[in-house]
Amino acid sequence: MQKVFCWNAGHVKASLSCPLRYAKLRDSSHSYVINQFGLSCFKAEGAAAYTASTFNFYIFPEPLKDAQQSQSRKFLSDSGSLSFLASQNFDFNKWIYKGIPFLPARERQRRIQDAVRAGQGDLVISRIITFISK
Repeated sequence: MQKVFCWNAGHVKASLSCPLRYAKLRDSSHSYVINQFGLSCFKAEGAAAYTASTFNFYIFPEPLKDAQQSQSRKFLSDSGSLSFLASQNFDFNKWIYKGIPFLPARERQRRIQDAVRAGQGDLVISRIITFISK
C-alpha cells in the first residue's frame, strides 16, 4: 500500500490511541491486496561483508476455478499506487497471469467452513491439497 486510508473514518488521526489507530489501519488494509513479495537472503563473506540475493514474487488473488462469481476476491486499487507501479516497470500482465495464487488465511478458513456447511468439505479440502502439491 502506498498510502493508508480508512474508508469509514478518512485519514487515520495520529492523536488516536495506539491500539485504536492500529485497529483502524488494519481494518483498512484488508481492502487492498499484496501484489509482490520480496525476500532477501544474506550470506556472510568474512567478518564484515555480506552477499545479498534478492527475489521478488508476484502474488495475485486468483479466485477458485469453480467458485461462484460472488466468491471472487474483490479489492481496491489506488490510482496513485498504480501510476507508481507503472513508473517502476511493474509487469501487470505477469502479476495477473503468472502471479502466485494467494488467499488470506481468514478468507480461506471462511470458504472451507462454508463448504463444510454445504456438505462439500471433503471435496474442497481435496482440491486444496491437490493444488498445493502441484
